[in-house]
Amino acid sequence: MNQGARLEGLTKQLGVPICIDEATAEWVGRSLSPSEGRVRRLARIRPKGMDVAINVFGLLPPEAVSPDVTNETITLHEKALDAVIAGNWDQARRTLEQMPSEDGPSRFLLDQMAQHENQPPAEWDGAFSLSSK
Repeated sequence: MNQGARLEGLTKQLGVPICIDEATAEWVGRSLSPSEGRVRRLARIRPKGMDVAINVFGLLPPEAVSPDVTNETITLHEKALDAVIAGNWDQARRTLEQMPSEDGPSRFLLDQMAQHENQPPAEWDGAFSLSSK
């Protein structure tokens, strides 16, 4: 199974319509203006069957078209994600709890941390290892 298929499978887990990899996110960031589309960093994961962790991003329409995901929401989620990756899960949880309850990527991070009893594992490398495709 290739990375594109794995990213497609992550859309349901992350609660977003489109997941993209880091290279695509960088290209979108260079190629589209904010009035054409936005990119949101969602999570750092190690998909089942892969040894390497990847940064997963979501592709979003402009805020004017999709006001349910504001630029402020994106910034707050990415702040929480930075804390997750760094192993500061208490800080991450406090930040994520400020997010709208229907925000799929934030729920995903909260659920992943809860599976580890809200403490990063001793061997934490900043990525959640997924057990299903």
